[in-house]
Amino acid sequence: MSANGTIFNIQSYSIHDGPGIRAVVFMKGCSLKCAWCSNPESQNFAPEIYYSRQRCMKCGLCIEACPNGALTQEDGYLVVDRKKCRNCGFCVKVCPTEALTMCGREVCSDEVIKEINRDRDFIMNSGGGITFSGGEPFEQADFLNDIAKKLKKESYHIAVETSGCTEYKNIAKCLGSIDLLLYDLKLASSQLHKKYTGSENNLILDNLKKVYKKVPVIIRIPIIPSVNDTDGQIEELIEIISNISINAEVNLLPYHKLGKLKYSALGMTYQVDEIKTPDDNYMDCILQLFLDKGLKASII
Repeated sequence: MSANGTIFNIQSYSIHDGPGIRAVVFMKGCSLKCAWCSNPESQNFAPEIYYSRQRCMKCGLCIEACPNGALTQEDGYLVVDRKKCRNCGFCVKVCPTEALTMCGREVCSDEVIKEINRDRDFIMNSGGGITFSGGEPFEQADFLNDIAKKLKKESYHIAVETSGCTEYKNIAKCLGSIDLLLYDLKLASSQLHKKYTGSENNLILDNLKKVYKKVPVIIRIPIIPSVNDTDGQIEELIEIISNISINAEVNLLPYHKLGKLKYSALGMTYQVDEIKTPDDNYMDCILQLFLDKGLKASII
């Protein structure tokens, strides 16, 4: 038997998502809606229409093909009414330039493994493995567990990047096949966490405490200027981590805007455009705060 799930990409030759060269499987669906999310296509659990405006030749074939009246033109470019759109894909089929694509596809675990195995030699020779990201992989726990168990039998190293915002039973179901958790922490304040992600952080912190002694964990913190670097937020995050383990390993990730263009393609609004990417000197200052507390921290 092969479990089914929904993914939106399999990225080869990644070097920032665990040890060695890795294949990263991006899974659909996340309960958080982080204002700075660089993969907004991961938030929706279902496949959805993605419109690349720069590829559009304004032919109108998609409008004719849509059975739900969800497509119109404005200044020659396509406008997708997401409330009317049923993601049936008829518009995608007739688009001659792939300006319209379907973001996300349902696959079985064996299909994913077959695709991963094309790069098996590169992955194994580098001491790498497979990383599941998203979205929130544990929201598809049955699918994730099925793939991870099968990949472990083929001697792959398995990592999962998680927000921790999921029921603990979902995580527990998969722990036996996981070698590493890349665990995201965003804000110490539960109130600010809800403001910027749509959810409080109590569940995330509780789950981190539960998993920390059961599997190797690297804590990942995105540094978002004016969001989680003010009002003592960094110091509070350091305290939270130190109380879990003074030997904790921490990765600091500078905020970037690489996912900005995806928002308009999905009919979404990018909410933090005014925030600037922190420079190297600033990141070094943040890093030093962690090092001064004895934590094993680095910038990636």
